[in-house]
Amino acid sequence: GFEAAISSRIIDKPGIAWDLTLSGSTTKNKILELGEGVSPIFVGFYQQHRAGYPAGGYWAPTVSFNDADGNGIIDQSEVSLSDSAVFRGSALPTKEASLNSQLAVFGGKVVIGTQFDYRGGHLVDNSLEQFRCFSVQNCRGLYDPTASLEEQALVQATFLPGGGHSVAFLEPG
Repeated sequence: GFEAAISSRIIDKPGIAWDLTLSGSTTKNKILELGEGVSPIFVGFYQQHRAGYPAGGYWAPTVSFNDADGNGIIDQSEVSLSDSAVFRGSALPTKEASLNSQLAVFGGKVVIGTQFDYRGGHLVDNSLEQFRCFSVQNCRGLYDPTASLEEQALVQATFLPGGGHSVAFLEPG
């Protein structure tokens, strides 16, 4: 990976000081080997350690769909699942950035600070939405015809044979 930071004192006067820091990083990891006869190692429902892939990467079947009748509503007959789980993406952020600001007043007796963070390049598992859609059947993709076709397809895929808890509700982090 790569990491960099820039810090600066914007104001430096008696009784007041303002510091600003911008930092960012990238990271990439890959498991080279797990040991003879060991693969994969399951970390959670969808996360696995596999040689040649990022640590704890997400593995799940892919969902494909086609609004064959063009009515804007996806039903089970328009959805299919891949036969096996495939690598879907990293569970760890591959890009991070932050902006920190600190204002000191009254000679440093009062300090106010803030921080803004960004993390991206990874996937997150929205297991709450999966539970709402599959277990309690109360989610937007199931009942709202204005939900995206992709959202509707993901929900319908959970009800296919073999769907259920094998369909991951993975979203960009």
